[in-house]
Amino acid sequence: MADDITKQSIEDFILELHESGIKLRVSDNQLKIRMPKGVMTPALHIRLQSKKNALIAFLSEANQNHGTEISGIQPVSRTNLESIPLSFTQESLWLQEQIETRSTAYNEVYAIQMKGDLQIEVLQIALTEIVNRHEVLRTTFSVNDRGEPMQVIHPVNFALSRLDLSHLTEAQQQDEIQVLVRYAAQTVLDLEQGPLFRCSLLALSTQPPTQSYVLMITMHHLIGDGWSAGLLLQELSSLYSAFIAGNSSPLPDLSIQYVDYAIWQRNQMQGDVLADHLDYWKTQLANAPVLLQLPTDRPRPSSPTFRGRHVHFTLAIDCVQKLRGLAKQHGATLFMVLLAAFNVLLARYSRQYDILVGVPFANRQRSEIVPLIGFFANTLVFRTQLTDHQIFSDLLAQVKQTTRDAATHQDVSFSSIVSAVQPERHASYSPLFQVMFAMQNLPTVQNLDIAGLQTDKVELDTGNAKYDLMLELYEISDGLTGIFQYSTDLFDKQTIIRMISHFNVLLNSIVDKSDQPVLHLPIFTQSEYHQIVHEWNNTVVDSGKPQTIHALFEQQVIRAPKAVALVFQDEQLTYAELNARANQLAHYLLEFSIRPGMLIALVMERSIEMIISLLAVLKSGAAYVPIDPGYPAERIRYMLEDSGALLVLTQSDLISGADSDSVIDIDQIRPELISQSVQNLSTPTSPERTAYVIYTSGSTGKPKGVVIQHHALFNLVIDNIQRFKLSPESTVIHVPTFGFDVEVGDLFMSLCSGAKLYLPAPEKLLGDFLDKQLQRSKATHVSLTPIALATLPVKSYPFLQMMIVAGEALPDTLVQTWLPFTKVWNAYGPTENTIYTTATQCQAEKKVHIGKPLSNVKSLILDDAQNIAPVGVPGELYIGGNQLSQGYLNRPELTAERFIRHP
Repeated sequence: MADDITKQSIEDFILELHESGIKLRVSDNQLKIRMPKGVMTPALHIRLQSKKNALIAFLSEANQNHGTEISGIQPVSRTNLESIPLSFTQESLWLQEQIETRSTAYNEVYAIQMKGDLQIEVLQIALTEIVNRHEVLRTTFSVNDRGEPMQVIHPVNFALSRLDLSHLTEAQQQDEIQVLVRYAAQTVLDLEQGPLFRCSLLALSTQPPTQSYVLMITMHHLIGDGWSAGLLLQELSSLYSAFIAGNSSPLPDLSIQYVDYAIWQRNQMQGDVLADHLDYWKTQLANAPVLLQLPTDRPRPSSPTFRGRHVHFTLAIDCVQKLRGLAKQHGATLFMVLLAAFNVLLARYSRQYDILVGVPFANRQRSEIVPLIGFFANTLVFRTQLTDHQIFSDLLAQVKQTTRDAATHQDVSFSSIVSAVQPERHASYSPLFQVMFAMQNLPTVQNLDIAGLQTDKVELDTGNAKYDLMLELYEISDGLTGIFQYSTDLFDKQTIIRMISHFNVLLNSIVDKSDQPVLHLPIFTQSEYHQIVHEWNNTVVDSGKPQTIHALFEQQVIRAPKAVALVFQDEQLTYAELNARANQLAHYLLEFSIRPGMLIALVMERSIEMIISLLAVLKSGAAYVPIDPGYPAERIRYMLEDSGALLVLTQSDLISGADSDSVIDIDQIRPELISQSVQNLSTPTSPERTAYVIYTSGSTGKPKGVVIQHHALFNLVIDNIQRFKLSPESTVIHVPTFGFDVEVGDLFMSLCSGAKLYLPAPEKLLGDFLDKQLQRSKATHVSLTPIALATLPVKSYPFLQMMIVAGEALPDTLVQTWLPFTKVWNAYGPTENTIYTTATQCQAEKKVHIGKPLSNVKSLILDDAQNIAPVGVPGELYIGGNQLSQGYLNRPELTAERFIRHP
């Protein structure tokens, strides 16, 4: 080679040819080329001629540097073999099959339709000849006396099974074909008994001139790969055409069989050669992530079923041509460009930027094995690391180098890589990678030329999926066709269709905006962008003119004054009685020179007085600060000082350390309240005034007081009453602790809808006690945190209509446990947005998500790069709308637009 640049360009050209199924070797200083039919084009022929001498020099140098390339694979005498070993790839798969007992994931099914005057007996003879030529097609697998797997070769005993479907309608035939394909794909093949290669001929029409048949071929992956399937079809074409003409087989004798390759491989791949390969893979995959966490529609099962489906799609020719041009511009191949783009898509979906993808290699570098049927394909792991501000050319250069290195080290089996790297293992997913990418260059049905017959590919859905996700791409005359195969354990079809759309848009974005960082490239169609940004945020609902929350309650009092509003232990109050007692306390509070918006702290246990007090504070024009008396004294003291509350309403012995002049003990002033007016107050207030100030948990620092206005609470209450179907017949059990914002929603959606509010005793509502209170209250609605729900005995509560779960992330398993018994809603949102921002009703066998925004609320999920995240992809919640609080207490510089943004 003249220089490094020339050498690298030749390496790239050989790799490009390899991906197209073209194999090169040098013999007697002559360049020998083997390729599938239909691959050679005039342009390719010119390129080969122009680089011929450079190719001969490069390959000759490679042969000299790798002495093993010179020595050919020789036939091995079977008489001296105690047992025939498996190849490394076979052994890897055989071991996997022992773990996954009765697995059908590696049943490969192919089908071609043949129209014309098919001579079935000749077809039988041609297929029998193929089985005779390739020992591997009549091989089974057993275990020798040392417990090692071995190959067992049987005499030829092939039978073509036949099934007549001609009596069915065309639609019925297509349905039956898919049923038979699924049956073949999902029937366990006995590796010891065999046969592992089977053929069935389905007759669709036997009457001239419309004869039509489907040849269905089933082959276990242990004896054949995708390349083998192409070879089998090519040999079938040659043999059938020759036999129909009365000629003998035109196929040259095979110099070796698969067994010879397996023994040769084991002799070659050992010692320093193997160690060098493994060292590369250990370095390449060091500290790699164990799982690509794609957003799934269902929780990952503890062990996969390998059930799957697939979706076909096509990439337009103009896009493919531009991608080819981009590849050529950067000295890469179309495979590299597409793999780089796929990694970008996976990164955008997973929010991981260290991506491992499995890539199958045909692994047929040697000329002797090119014509052999057998399991040669090896799966390698491609690692791609994306970074901020990385443009596509930089990413492509990384993928290009990774591809070149992987090709150099492709001889070592995947199982050996796993053993060397020793990744963390889990029964629920495959080691090292869970997503595969393949760009196939195999012979296709369209290339077949079977005498007197018209052949066509039959689209199959085997119902199997080896991995979470697999993208297969095939070059066709008018672009690229692809298949997304997916695990139905994890994904819905609609999710995959959406992913295909994003991949298509991303490829066009790469071509048109290749100078932009890949993590910022568009992936949405205009219609999907409009749906997410505008349609799903079209939440405007006319709930009437915003009102104060106590005015909303007073309207309910007028509607049904005698209805029971509140139950606590053995005591209950009607709406009229509750309103009257709240009015009495409110009139009393006015004697303390209450001003609109003034803060009054409530340090109270769950009781009737607690509800009376918070209503009274609102009626007086003030705002309340709920404080759980169970908090540590230091925290209570901090909240009182930080809020600047001028008054503290409490009950006997619940608080100490506060200024006694500012503390009002509800139990002490009862006699004074009797003389107060029971009439509603006319205190001036407005929906813009503060309703309450509630403190955050302080998990990120000191607790902060969040200011919530009446109009924000009004919007939430009206939404929740409608969303959760609250009515005068409903009963809401009050579970959350005082001072936890979820309890605000509970209280007011009950009292403003005419429902009954049930207050359990002031104990922790968990486990058996919560169970008893639910049964006693006959509650139709309950709001719980996931922690509280997890303690509740799982059983049916016939009266319970729905659970509203909020406050923390809701585990999928917890939801699925309860869905058989009641409806479960997941409500999500920060305290700053008035309790909930989004809500969704959970579905059986579906992962929990946060749902869509509530009425008059807007929300977007953005990823780390501030892009809108695809549906189901986790990110950061950006919210806006009229539930936003007016900021943090005593922090006027932190406005709503600062701490919660809505682009």
